[in-house]
Amino acid sequence: MEGLACLALAKGEARRALSVAAAAAHLRKLISAPLTPQDQMKLDQRLQPAWASLSESDGKSAWEAGWAMALESAVEYSAHNPESSTSGC
Repeated sequence: MEGLACLALAKGEARRALSVAAAAAHLRKLISAPLTPQDQMKLDQRLQPAWASLSESDGKSAWEAGWAMALESAVEYSAHNPESSTSGC
């Protein structure tokens, strides 16, 4: 899902990128499968343009919406453009 977040950002969808990244982070927390510190730092760096392109409140709102998504909803939302095969991150 992190790759799909980066793909959304590459398509100019900052809000979607942050929501998908948050859904992935929440899922990882639920299953006790965090990213390695290096991978987390890399993802944070890649998502920085998304945070920068939105107001603080819009960024937080997007993150909170993704964090609150049920697993099925998060998967569906993250795969919104399934025809794309770009690898994202």
